[in-house]
Parts: sequence; C-alpha cells; structure tokens
Amino acid sequence: MSLKLKIKNNLDRIKNMLPDTCGLIAVSKYVTSNEIRIAYECGQRDFGENRVPDLINKSKELHETCPDIRWHMIGNLQSNKIKNLLNVKNLYAVHSLYEKKHLEIFNKNLASPLRVYLQVNSSKESQKGGVESYSSLVELINMINNECLIFAGLMGMGKLDSSTDELYKSFCDLKQVCMKLETSFNKKLKVSMGMSSDFELALKAGSNYVRIGSAIFK
Repeated sequence: MSLKLKIKNNLDRIKNMLPDTCGLIAVSKYVTSNEIRIAYECGQRDFGENRVPDLINKSKELHETCPDIRWHMIGNLQSNKIKNLLNVKNLYAVHSLYEKKHLEIFNKNLASPLRVYLQVNSSKESQKGGVESYSSLVELINMINNECLIFAGLMGMGKLDSSTDELYKSFCDLKQVCMKLETSFNKKLKVSMGMSSDFELALKAGSNYVRIGSAIFK
C-alpha cells in the first residue's frame, strides 16, 4: 500500500466517525512535511504541532504548496518563543495557553486574529500543565484585552493510566466547565479533547476537536 493511500484510508476512516460538530486536527509533530502535504492533498486542512521551531520550519516549507493549511499550536508554550510563533503564516489557533505571563505576551504582540483555547488540567496530574480552578479560568478570560485574541474554548488531555470510566468522566467534566463558561460569557465555545488512544470517548463526551496523529500517519 502506498503512503498516500494509507494516509487517505486512515483519514477517511476517522472522519467518518466524527459528527458535524467535531473537527479533526492531524497531529504532525512526528512526521515530515511531505506526509503533511499528502494529508493536505487528501483534504485535511488542520494540523497540530507541539514545538515552535518545528512549526516555523514546516509552515515555511508548505506555505506555497498548502496555501489553505491551518496550523494549531498544541504543545507547551515558552515565553521566549511566543513572538516567533506569532509570525507563523496561517497560524489558526493555540490550544495550550494557561499562564498569565504568556497571555500578557499575546495581548501585547498579537496583530491578526488568533483563536486560543485555555488548557485545563482535567486529569489532575501534577506533571501536566493547565488551569485547575474555574475562578482561574475566569480570571484569564477577563485578562484578554487584545481585540485580535479570540477566546475559543478549552483544551484538556486524558490521563493515560486511568480506567475507561475515569477517562470518560474527566472528558465530561471538561465539557461541563466549557458549557458553564458559555453561560457566564454568553459566548459559543468549543472543547478540544481526545487523541488517537481515547478520541472515541472524547466524542461521546461532546468534543469539538480531536487531536490525532499516530492513527493517521502510522
């Protein structure tokens, strides 16, 4: 089977599982620009990277051949790399914002529309980053003062060693928090949750974006 046919079959299989309310982010952090280009040619538009230098390099390599690509930053942010991140052509969304100091940099330097998802530590793991209380989420949202910065919703990750019931509950809890914020801010929001190993549970809980890499490219 050719690489293109494999990627196309995987994309078709996954997309057929997604409701209209959920989009697919192809996590491309471990694949080449050529593989991203193949997925793009198969109709995929949203791609997620977790390192700013890799995102910058791939965006430059693919800008001409994939003009409608939408890049999502899904990895941990570093203060000294945010300005470089904001120069990425076709940067569509950042899914990993949760520190005040990072938000302040976005507020100060952003000059074109960008969607941000606030990362929530929904799995309650000490090694993972993210906001841990509702009041902290509200505080961050209220800090947004750049009209180009669009608060789009929440992002969370499931706990790897949890049971199916625990994992599903953590996804449902995150969805509930998102719905509560919708009411508080009178704004339609999305929740980004679910990866290759658990996206079916995330879909069941109402995810609006799933982030899938290995199930597409491997």
